[in-house]
Amino acid sequence: MVDDRAVQPRNRYYSGALTRPVELAFAFTAAGLQNVEQRSVTVRVGFESFADYWAPLLGRTGQVGAYLDSVVESTRKELKRRVRAAYELGEGDGPRSLAAIAWVCRGRAPA
Repeated sequence: MVDDRAVQPRNRYYSGALTRPVELAFAFTAAGLQNVEQRSVTVRVGFESFADYWAPLLGRTGQVGAYLDSVVESTRKELKRRVRAAYELGEGDGPRSLAAIAWVCRGRAPA
């Protein structure tokens, strides 16, 4: 691990509110909706290069951006090196299409 402080933001990012299978449907039901249906949707996100992938993470937006903004430059450089290696997977830089999975729900308001 590059930075032990990364554990808490990572855990919130991957297991925060509404990230588990039944949580969104439960929230809809708790809000009074009926006939609640939930499913997952996979969306492809395209990047032209590693720079295209990395740049938004430096925007101080969201949990990852806020975390990266909080670390010293040497830690940020090491994280970038490791993330680049994961992005390239030994194939060098170039376009990639990554999958993002989201939970979606629908329900009906009571009559």
